[in-house]
Parts: sequence; structure tokens; C-alpha cells
Amino acid sequence: MTRVHGKASIAPTPGSLSSMGLVGQLVGDIGGLTELTSLDLSFNGGLTGPISPRIGDLKNLDTLILMGCSFTGSIPPELGNLNELSFLHFNKNKLSGVIPSQIFNEDMVLIHVLFDGNQFNGGIPNSIGSVETLEVLRLDRNALEGEVPSTLNKLTSLGEFIMEFGSLKGKLPEALFGLSGIQQVSLKNNNLNDTLDMGGNISDDLQVVDLQNNKIDNVTLSTEYKNKLELFGNPVCNKTLEQSAYCQLQQSTSSYSTSFPDCGSKPCPSDQKPSPLRCDCAYPYEGNMFFRAPSFSVLSNDTLWRLLESSLWTKLSLTPGSVALQNPFFNINDYLQVNVQFFPSKSKHFTRLEVQKMGFYLSNQTYKPPAEFGPYYFLADMYLFADGHGGVIGVGAVIGMSIGCTLLILVLIALMLYAVQQKRHAEKAISISKTFASWAPSTKDNGGAPQLKGARWFSYDELKKFTSNFSENNLIGSGGYGKVNLKFFSIGRGDFVWLLGYLDPEYYMTQQLTDKSDVYSFGVVMLELITAKQPIVKGKYIVREVRLAMDKTDEEEYGLRELLDPNLKDSGFLTGFGRFIQLAMQCVEESAADRPTMSDIVKVLENILKSDGIHTSSSSASSSATEFGSSRDARKHIYNEEGSKG
Repeated sequence: MTRVHGKASIAPTPGSLSSMGLVGQLVGDIGGLTELTSLDLSFNGGLTGPISPRIGDLKNLDTLILMGCSFTGSIPPELGNLNELSFLHFNKNKLSGVIPSQIFNEDMVLIHVLFDGNQFNGGIPNSIGSVETLEVLRLDRNALEGEVPSTLNKLTSLGEFIMEFGSLKGKLPEALFGLSGIQQVSLKNNNLNDTLDMGGNISDDLQVVDLQNNKIDNVTLSTEYKNKLELFGNPVCNKTLEQSAYCQLQQSTSSYSTSFPDCGSKPCPSDQKPSPLRCDCAYPYEGNMFFRAPSFSVLSNDTLWRLLESSLWTKLSLTPGSVALQNPFFNINDYLQVNVQFFPSKSKHFTRLEVQKMGFYLSNQTYKPPAEFGPYYFLADMYLFADGHGGVIGVGAVIGMSIGCTLLILVLIALMLYAVQQKRHAEKAISISKTFASWAPSTKDNGGAPQLKGARWFSYDELKKFTSNFSENNLIGSGGYGKVNLKFFSIGRGDFVWLLGYLDPEYYMTQQLTDKSDVYSFGVVMLELITAKQPIVKGKYIVREVRLAMDKTDEEEYGLRELLDPNLKDSGFLTGFGRFIQLAMQCVEESAADRPTMSDIVKVLENILKSDGIHTSSSSASSSATEFGSSRDARKHIYNEEGSKG
């Protein structure tokens, strides 16, 4: 089971430690997916064997996350071909050997390199200093040895350097502590020796230096540094700094927990918990967030935790104050682990749709935490619904929602490919001098549908004959957009209306069909696809019914739940649904001047698909960066939706 993300990608839903149950090897065929921009196979312990060198053929790759799998062997040097790569997460595998120097070069735009929890040996390659965009570097829990390369002083964007539980030796580069953005340096449990000289130019952002259990025998420290320095377990603590606070085994600072209202001694049933919203008990949706590289280590900063709380309830569209955080701590992997509880505001239970939405946002990284918390993953607990049935919004639920989203995406794909295909048919007809269809008097694409050359009015008797028998003998004509299929409906007294329900309203006044008439009909077809209804049912017109029911404040279903095709209604959160409806309703505007052209429709459909995770091979021009998202060349920071790299 895979899902599509970005221009094209393969990714799981990290809702459990074996999120998709994939097994086998990442074979060389992966190199054929040259349009891939994101490959995320996190937490698939059944994925084994070496990483194919053909991974280096994926020149468009921006994100490569193989965390928590069982890959073995060495890192292929061909990884250095991926100059578009921003996020490289190989942590918690069984990779071994040296880290090839070829995988880093000055043309790369890497932001995160997470190699922790493997079996790498040898030294840290000097070439890593050439990637000046690097913000987070985790190499801990390997068997790396040698000295820390002085080239790290070139990493002016580096905020965190973590290399714990290794065999590094020698003297730390003084310039490391003066990097403009550095916030944390943690190299505890190594063999660093000689003198620790942090220099006189220490970064104002540096909060933590953890060098416990090394072999440092002397320290030169500027009086300007007032933040956390941990030297317990070094020889210097048996000499000159024996009584210094830097040499004391520092206890964990008090953690944070959300404040609850004072409700007296009212107890909650064992399966419920007190809500932070009111003095009441409820069933929270609960789980743990694991932040793999936060930029802080002091857990008593209430401001940061309140920022996380408000970010969660705001971006998940919950009631303010409905999120509770409990006892954050750094676990055995030095990941920041936080218990998170989401409370319903209107009753004791969340609905299935509400839980699905939260699980979807958190498991699929739709939600982005404040930048200080960095990359994360979320593991949900079982949730007990009001009907007494439990469920986990992890793999199964998210896959179910993905299927629902896929239904809508497939509709989008079908519409777009149909429009593109028919447009190409018309272009081909022009190129071989077909006399039936053309785009315009100039024969250039003006964004509309092809015009019918020599078209004439048909008598009532002719039309009745043609529409009574849709055989090839009675075909009126065909052009770039397919065969002409006329539909007639009886409305009493033997009268008929041409294309009732599909026809441009302006036709009744002008008796003229234009390019925008085709657009109107196309919009009606779009509404048919989401409702599974004919345009007119029992005197009710689909365009009017949708327009009356629309509610733009309903981000999930646009107020159209009662009108939806049951297959869509029961599928959970619908990716791209709102934008699909907006486009359809633009197509059925009463005034032709307010409708888009067919070319515009193709571009917008492409844009919806791209922003929601599908790539097409359409030859139409890219839509503007301001419509439904930014342009495809904009580099988005997947862990900070406010920021960008480029």
C-alpha cells in the first residue's frame, strides 16, 4: 500500500512501529522512478537488505526517509547525486561501514541528516562541512571514531550537532561553539580529550553543551557563557573544576504538564479523564509525539509548551484549550517524547470523522509543529467511541481515509486526463487538416473548445430521430472533444429541451453556443461525479441544490454531505474536495464571462493534483504560483510550513 505526496512519491502512514507491514528489499527498479520527489518508508521493520545504488538516479528527490526499518550494508556513494535532497533520515536501521565522503557536496541543499542508531564506523567525513544549508546533524549511537572535523565551522546554519555514544577523540573545534545558529552540542559518552576551549566568541543561541563521560582534562571557558555545560565524568572534574556546578551530575529539570481547572475532588471513571475545558470527564483522543531533534533540552520552558498546545488546537481545528500535554521527557533514544491528549468540546466522545481527521493530520505530517520542535512522528492509542467500539487511527484508519481521498483524486485524474486527451485530439485534427474542428479563426489555442466548422441548425424531426437512436448512422458529428451526443427530456405536451440540465443558461437568451457553453456543461458533469445524480431529479436542478447547500466554513465537506455520493460520504476526509467544488461552481457561473476557459480548467486540475499529491504528464502550461498553492519550484520546509529553502 502506498500513497502519493508532492510531485510524486511513495510514503507510509507512521501510525505504528510497523506502519504498513512492507517486507523485502529496496531493489534496483526504484531507480526508474525518476519523477519521485518524496520517499518515506518509515517503520517498516520487514524492509531488509542493502539500499540499492540506483537510489542515486532519483535526481528530483527532496525527501528520503527510511527511519525504523531493517536495512543493512553500507550507504551507497551514489546518494551524492541527489542535489535536490533536503531531508535525509536513515536513523534506527542496521546500516554499517563508513559514511562515504561522496554523499556530501557543496551543491546540496540538505537541511536534516539523521544517521543515529546504526552501526557506522570510521570517521565523520570532512566533506560534510561543504553542505552549508545543514541545520540538524545526528550521528549518535554508532561506532564512529576519530576527531571531529574542523570543517564543521563552515556549517553556519547548523542548530544541532549530536554525536553521543561513539568513540570520537581529540579536541573539539573552537569555532563549533561560535556558529551563528548553534543551539545544542551534545557529544557525551565519547573519548574526547585534551583541552575544551569554547573560545571568546560563543553564539548567543547556544543553550546546551553536553560532554559528559569523555576524557577532557582541561577547560578554557569564557565568562560570557552562562548556559548549560555538563562535564560530569571527565578527568577535569577530579582536578580544577571538582566543585564546579559543571561537574555535578545534573538532575532532570521539572517537566511541564497542562494546567487543569480546579474542580475539587470529583473523580472520573477509570476509562475517562478530566477535561482541561471544564469540570467534566470525557474520552480524549490520546497518543505520543516523538520529536527527533528538538532545538532545546530544558523542559521547564512553559512558553514553548503553550506554543505547542495552541499550535495543535489551532491547526487541527479544535476548541482553544482542548489539548493537554503530560510529562515530556527525553527517552532512551534522546527523542523528546510527549503524551498528548485531545478533548472533545461538545460531548464526552469525538465522532469517528473527528478522530479520523486528527489521526490523518498527525500521522501524515499534515500538521507541522513550531520550528523549535523539529521533525516528529505520532503513535496513537486505542480510542473508545460512543457506540462502545474502539479503534486506532494508525495504519488501518489512515489507509481507509487514503482510499476515500483516492476516490476523489481518481475523479480529478479522470477529468483532467479526459480534458487533456480531448484537447490533444483536437490539436491532432488541426495538424492533419481535418475540416470539422478548429480552435479559432487563427487556428491557435485560445483556451476554449474547438469550433464546429459548417455547423447548421437541425429541425425538430431530425433531432428527434438522432436522439431516439444513437447509432453511427444518426451521428450528428464529432470533433476534438468527442462525439456530439444530444439528450432530450420530455417536459409535457410533447415539447423537448436540448441538453436540459447541461445547457448554458445564456443560450436561452442568445441562441448562441460558445466556448464557455462547453465549460458550463463540464462543470455540471463535475457535480454529477460527486453526487452520483442526474442534473435534474424530480424538478431539482443539481447546480442550484449545490449552490444553496454550500458552506465554505465546512472545510471537510463544504456543507454538501447530504448531496454526496455515498461512496464519498463514508470515506472520511476528502483531499482536495473544497478546491474541486470551487472549480465546478466557477464553471457553472450564470455569466459566461465569469467562467474559466477549458485550458484554465486543465491547469487548475493539475494544480489541485500536484498540491494534493499526484503528478501528471500533461503538456499544458503550469498554472500560476498564486492559484491553489505555490509554484513547483518553491522549496518547502516539511517541518516548518512558514519557512522555505531555495
